[in-house]
Amino acid sequence: MQMRRLFTFIIFLTFSLIAFADMSSRGKSSDLPGYGYENFEIFILLLILVAFGGVFLYYWCKDFLAKHKDFGKKAISLLGSAVVCGFLVLVLASEVYDFIKSFRSESQSQASDARKDLSEGFVSRTNPKSDSWASYPPVTKGTPEAHTKPHDFMVAAINNPSFNLYDYYVVAGMTPQNTQFLTFDLYCRSQFIRDRYTPQQFREVYDKVSRAWPIFQALQYTDFSDHEIEKYMQEYDPFDTLKPRIEDASNPDLIRKLKITPLSYNGG
Repeated sequence: MQMRRLFTFIIFLTFSLIAFADMSSRGKSSDLPGYGYENFEIFILLLILVAFGGVFLYYWCKDFLAKHKDFGKKAISLLGSAVVCGFLVLVLASEVYDFIKSFRSESQSQASDARKDLSEGFVSRTNPKSDSWASYPPVTKGTPEAHTKPHDFMVAAINNPSFNLYDYYVVAGMTPQNTQFLTFDLYCRSQFIRDRYTPQQFREVYDKVSRAWPIFQALQYTDFSDHEIEKYMQEYDPFDTLKPRIEDASNPDLIRKLKITPLSYNGG
């Protein structure tokens, strides 16, 4: 009778665990955070099996002794053997767990090393200070074609990223007559450029600045003493409702060109 109660309890417990399980995980341990054997899954499972086996053995021995009272010594011997076997099962479970844990740690270490190598490789490709200029011609100093005029349009754009074309003329005093703009290859030989960009980054910068260069040249005939231009070039609070609207200017296209910032100009 007691054995039937024990089995009934085990079956009830099993179905209760299934009823309260999260079925969205579909019972896969890979669906759990931190997938692996870090929570002693195997060890706990074996421990539960041993516990159920011990309970079963206890009730079996109790029933056996009740029916065979003259068989006490053999029953005690049998019980001792069962305890020893249970202990050996626990030791084996511990060894299995240690093996699996060491194997998983080694796998994680290898995966970590692989991710580290990949990360370091990516950083070396994106680091502006990397040796990506190695395939380009060496830095040259004193090249005649690189110093033809007092001002350089590219250098001005890099050193003054917020300057617009109006600032180039009025603040910096630059004009097409005293300002040069070199080819991409000549700039690539400059240490000034290499200290700040990779070749790919500088290509993007050069494309933007080169689009603003012809506009800068075309503005040389602009009358910068015009008060209307000065009014539109002033800095206004973004929430100032009285600031002038470019659409209301006598030449809106000219105002838009004067406001071009070479380092961020994408054309249009």
